[in-house]
Amino acid sequence: MRMAFIVFDEMTTLDLAGFHNAVTWLKKKGLAEGLEWDYCSNREEITDDRGMVIKANRVLPDLSEYDLLFIPGGKGTRQLVHNHSFIRWLESARTVEYKVSVCTGALLLGAAGLIRDRKVTTNPLALDEVRPYCGRVERARYMRDGNVFTGGGITTSVDVGLFFVESVFGREAAEEIQRLMDYPYYPVQSSGSGRSCQSVSDNLKLLGIELPAALQPAGKYANVVRVNNLLYVSGKGPSGQCRGKLGGEYTTEEGYRLARDTAIQILAVLQSACGSLEKIKRVVKVQGFVNAVPEFEEHHLVLNGCSDLFLDVFGDKGVHARSVLGAVSVRDNLPIIVDSIFEIEE
Repeated sequence: MRMAFIVFDEMTTLDLAGFHNAVTWLKKKGLAEGLEWDYCSNREEITDDRGMVIKANRVLPDLSEYDLLFIPGGKGTRQLVHNHSFIRWLESARTVEYKVSVCTGALLLGAAGLIRDRKVTTNPLALDEVRPYCGRVERARYMRDGNVFTGGGITTSVDVGLFFVESVFGREAAEEIQRLMDYPYYPVQSSGSGRSCQSVSDNLKLLGIELPAALQPAGKYANVVRVNNLLYVSGKGPSGQCRGKLGGEYTTEEGYRLARDTAIQILAVLQSACGSLEKIKRVVKVQGFVNAVPEFEEHHLVLNGCSDLFLDVFGDKGVHARSVLGAVSVRDNLPIIVDSIFEIEE
């Protein structure tokens, strides 16, 4: 995992330090392989909001090279939201898997369009400032929506770091780092190996997802057909009146969110058919049909929205085979349709 820590003038260094210390223990103690990080900025040296001078080791790199983007808060965020070149640089992180902020770092995630339709938190004094940029803002110490992790005020940075470690690397790693940091205040929650926390219903609550009623078939066919222990789910698209092509009406990031919403529709169908998602033994296969212009080449990044949600909901049981195809046209001009197969418990 390659991590980009964003630093800038008048940032609050403690917003960065807690998370930074927690996640970098993973490498120091051999708890994760291939962990690397850079300090990235729009200039070689910056001065934080207390006068500390910090040197960046990369200036304006392409942030799509990374797996994690971290943005701290601080007074400087209020100026940078209006700095068009800085925000365009952050926009290059739209395909980064994990996006993390502490305090008003959420403002910069928002200005770059990285938290649209997401549930996030920030410093309680800045909730109204973040609200226009996201789906919903809540007062919380830390929270997660998909692969977006956000924290409240300055002292939440350690909690966000341990929460991220627990969510991605597992409970044992989080407990070990918590011991090393002598920080007894974070409540370790999960019992799984990393991606999930306890039951499927618990994971849905953690993700802030309330499943809707199952969408009915668009024709004379079944939503689900069971053959032995396999459930074949008919192709589903996103909710609402979403119409158009990727590379045309929709960007890759918007497509990711549409694929995520499609996964939620599939889960609603499964719950309706099975009575409980706890009966799902594993996700077997996902196949996406992306309605795109001929020049579009990021179909796989779009379908990641579906795959990532299944992994977050089902944990290790969500690891699946998959394929993705670009389509010249699909029914009703939907931006994406997803077919899926699941194994159910006896």
